[in-house]
Amino acid sequence: AELTLSWTDNSTNEDGFKIERSNSSGGPFAPIGTVGPNVTTYIDGNLPEAANQCYRVRAYNSAGDSGWSNTDAP
Repeated sequence: AELTLSWTDNSTNEDGFKIERSNSSGGPFAPIGTVGPNVTTYIDGNLPEAANQCYRVRAYNSAGDSGWSNTDAP
């Protein structure tokens, strides 16, 4: 199964975004990918069949990471 995530880029100086996935909104979350600056989509092409998944995203740069986005389930 495959899912395309999208988010709003509220950062002005990011080096990219980190994406994490969990099968519960309370976690635990595991990293599934990173994308470059100003990229606001990610294709999760490795989904377990018939599984409810939750996602969160955060920006990062050389100074560190932003807070996590709201957790969202498709």
